[in-house]
Amino acid sequence: MAVATLKPHLAAQIYDNIFDRIYQASEFRDIFNGRFEGNYYNNTSDSGSSYHDFVIDDPPRIFTYERVSAQYLLKVALPNKFAFRRFLYFLKTNFTLRFRKKQIYLHHSDPSATYFKGQALGAKREHYFKKFYNYATKVSFYKVELGTEAAVSSFVRRLENLFDLRHIDMTGEHGISAEILPKMAKVFAKLPCFDVDARTFIAILEESTVSFPHLEYLKLVGNIKRINKIVTTSERFPLLRAVEIVPEDMMHETNKLIFAENPFPTIKNFTLSIDDNADDAFTEADFELIKNWLKKFPSLTEAKIVIKKWIFEYPHDDPKREERLHAAFQSTDFGGAYLDLTFHVECDSYGPHEELEERFACFEYDDRFKYSTFIHNDSMPGKKFEHILNLKLDW
Repeated sequence: MAVATLKPHLAAQIYDNIFDRIYQASEFRDIFNGRFEGNYYNNTSDSGSSYHDFVIDDPPRIFTYERVSAQYLLKVALPNKFAFRRFLYFLKTNFTLRFRKKQIYLHHSDPSATYFKGQALGAKREHYFKKFYNYATKVSFYKVELGTEAAVSSFVRRLENLFDLRHIDMTGEHGISAEILPKMAKVFAKLPCFDVDARTFIAILEESTVSFPHLEYLKLVGNIKRINKIVTTSERFPLLRAVEIVPEDMMHETNKLIFAENPFPTIKNFTLSIDDNADDAFTEADFELIKNWLKKFPSLTEAKIVIKKWIFEYPHDDPKREERLHAAFQSTDFGGAYLDLTFHVECDSYGPHEELEERFACFEYDDRFKYSTFIHNDSMPGKKFEHILNLKLDW
């Protein structure tokens, strides 16, 4: 009798879906079976949030993450090699190896979770399950405690021994001092992707000779003053092709971002997302600012820039300002790189609803009771523009 055999890519899709469903089911199964006890739930005192268990009269406790059991995942993964390979793929694509203080665990962040900051995958026989940590491709840190030379050596050795480390996230309160960074040189040398705060990156550049021979993507977060100081070289970053900049504080002005001269000489793609607490909405001067930014990147081929301004009251005194702004975009030469530009205004006060239809005739209009959203799109050779106004109305 003929036996039907699935093609490998279809079998892979089925296993991927199974592991995803089992993980989600395990999360709720552990909740309702009360598996927050013992090894299934970890907590610390500095996460800043409290959580009440489902158990009545249980005292509130500060949580770090929900512990989800890998028991049912392993039952599917272990019987054959193909299932095991798909399980490793599931771990690599959904989990980050998290170093938190003195703990290490596989961390899964769920943006839709209401009650938990994150989830961790574990098993009753934790000693054996830790062998899976070596398959992690992404690592992140939070207030890592490395009080002795032995602890530092063990920490660095564990990172060096990861089979396929491809991405490190050091954007948060990682706790790794400038003295330790040069000791991570072999780790950094592996990376194609690196997310890092500007202070740490400056320490790497100025206080060490560490090179990133395989780095292709760099994400920088931090305050504008530090970002303005950063300059990379092609000798230390020969393959760097994409940079993303995310200023992390809200109390800055966009025009304070100026960049050093040719800060990333090898990059082809540039992304910037910046929020600005402003006194005014966008004007033609903002296009000149963007032109000056792009001039700092001579090898650039593509740029995506999103600027969001938060203002208290949208200006009423010039009903033609939006038309002039859109005309200025069309006439401005931003250079040779393709520009995908978004201007976004969030405003808590506009004025009477009756003024809107005539004032914003050049926008698409979406009325949502107290707030109305107006969107203008324009596209020309070499550039694209989206102008979004989200205005609170008086009725």
